[in-house]
Amino acid sequence: MDFETVFMIPVPLWDGTGPYKHVPFQFSLHIIDEQGAEPRHVEFLSDGVSDPRIEFIENLLSSLQPDACILVWNKTFERLRLQELAAAFPEKSGTIRQIILNIRDLMAPFQNMSIYHSKFNGSHSIKNVLPVLVPELNHSDLAISSGDVAADSWLQMIRTESEDEKETLKSQLKDYCCLDTFGMIKIMEKMWNSVI
Repeated sequence: MDFETVFMIPVPLWDGTGPYKHVPFQFSLHIIDEQGAEPRHVEFLSDGVSDPRIEFIENLLSSLQPDACILVWNKTFERLRLQELAAAFPEKSGTIRQIILNIRDLMAPFQNMSIYHSKFNGSHSIKNVLPVLVPELNHSDLAISSGDVAADSWLQMIRTESEDEKETLKSQLKDYCCLDTFGMIKIMEKMWNSVI
């Protein structure tokens, strides 16, 4: 699971949000329904017409099984966003809290150096780990290659009047967020294959 948020906004765009607060507008999930099954991709990208949070959380909750094991890269980020959504939408807080309890951090063995490679350059960022373990996947090959650029691109997407630009940015945002979750699956496969 991976979230993208917009956060460098001094004047809030939506009621219930504050200056410089993270507002989630996109998620990507690669779901493996049973061991050995091919992952299926589920994604959400807000059109920005209204506060993206409610559509975001409704789509996320309808996409996840309550007992699913959820892998993220840097659980602190996704967990904080979910806690904020639980506070904003108390009627959904019970289900959101269950999701939080099911989150596992795929970054942890890289962060604590249980898994290390000199080509990580001392970093445990997925952008450093992924191209070392899975050379055919690399964020630098994408038009959007970081969360900051994704946030700026989404703001540009919701503000532009050009349908062509909107569609291009939408596609680039989806490619970026998708790579994070697909990359986690490929990293998990490498980890699994190295222990058997």
